[in-house]
Amino acid sequence: MMKFVVRSLITLVVTSSVFLLTSMRSDAQVNINRLAQVVKSCQGDILSYNYYKRMKFDTNSINQYLKNSYNQEQAIRSCIYNRYHYSLVLTKYTWLDSTGEILPGYPVEKDKFTISQ
Repeated sequence: MMKFVVRSLITLVVTSSVFLLTSMRSDAQVNINRLAQVVKSCQGDILSYNYYKRMKFDTNSINQYLKNSYNQEQAIRSCIYNRYHYSLVLTKYTWLDSTGEILPGYPVEKDKFTISQ
């Protein structure tokens, strides 16, 4: 009986080790060119007074918020995440891009942020 328990435990340990050490296939890939475009556009927009003015935000409160370097970093990270995600959605579901605008009334500059396919 003891031999059976020991063999079972050894088999269990070996089997679980094989499952844990086997690499899983992942479909997550980063399009470096698109990410570089997004980073460049976010770095240009997020700290720009004119960007918020075009979006019709209160530029005084935005400028006060962005004076802190931590807030600048968080704003840029958020911009990169959202714009990259948006570009991936548009490449997967091209029929969503019917108007060419992110939000109604948002002035899109085609040369600043383009989604290449």
